[in-house]
Amino acid sequence: MSRSGGEVANAAVCLAARDLAQPDKTEMYYTYVLMSRKNNDFYIGSAESLEKRISLHNAGKVKSTKPYRPWELLEYETFDSRSEAVRRERFLKNHQQKEILRRKYGAVAKR
Repeated sequence: MSRSGGEVANAAVCLAARDLAQPDKTEMYYTYVLMSRKNNDFYIGSAESLEKRISLHNAGKVKSTKPYRPWELLEYETFDSRSEAVRRERFLKNHQQKEILRRKYGAVAKR
């Protein structure tokens, strides 16, 4: 009986130590809309790090957006998973949604 109690106590200690060692993951994923200041086109994308991704767009590191920089962030949405963000990106890229965004921002729908 004491052996069993000792194992449970050790297990509880190990679990507590493991929980402290791994903080809660609070990853967020984003779907975003950018507008080119060069030609007023807009771009719809998704990313795990919104700030980093916009920096890449404006630094010319994204092939499809390089010629149209600088880019301005118009709006973004947050999601708990990458799949939700990508699903929303695809939805916004359909023709009807692009037209809604175009009317909302007065931009030319490109991506």
